[in-house]
Amino acid sequence: MQVEVQKAWEMYFDGATRSPNGQKQENLKNNKSGIGVVFVTPNNAIIPHSFVLTEGCSNNEAEYEAVIAGLELALQIPIEELLVYGDSELVIKQLRGEYIVKKASLTPYHERASQLLSQFRKVNIFHVKRRINAQADSLASLAASLSLPDRETIIVTVGERRVLQPLTEIS
Repeated sequence: MQVEVQKAWEMYFDGATRSPNGQKQENLKNNKSGIGVVFVTPNNAIIPHSFVLTEGCSNNEAEYEAVIAGLELALQIPIEELLVYGDSELVIKQLRGEYIVKKASLTPYHERASQLLSQFRKVNIFHVKRRINAQADSLASLAASLSLPDRETIIVTVGERRVLQPLTEIS
């Protein structure tokens, strides 16, 4: 008898917030925020997602927005077993119950993310170093930096391109 072991999907998430002038803002609505979510399928295919948030928010709120968006996407696919990775120690430890949620503005985010996590047959959530989360971080930073006209969706193509060799190497 042969037993097939199905590898779980992986999800990496990150949020990013940029203030218009590079200074900390009193009014978070002036910030530009974006999120990045990267899925790795059991066959090691990469499925990237990047979203510009329609309102500015704090960095921790952007992190929660990212994990929530990723979990919602995972449930739509549908994914039953998921390994979740993020570089926000605060968000990860709050979702694992290791930290309590002290800031009232994060409570609805925590509740929504916890509710989504409970819908998976099997889910584990891990804190990783920023370099391990580089793809999701890049997507979040890109989204936070983009200006979308009239809140339209745009398609960004990312590919490889050879670097033009200097003329001295060609001759």
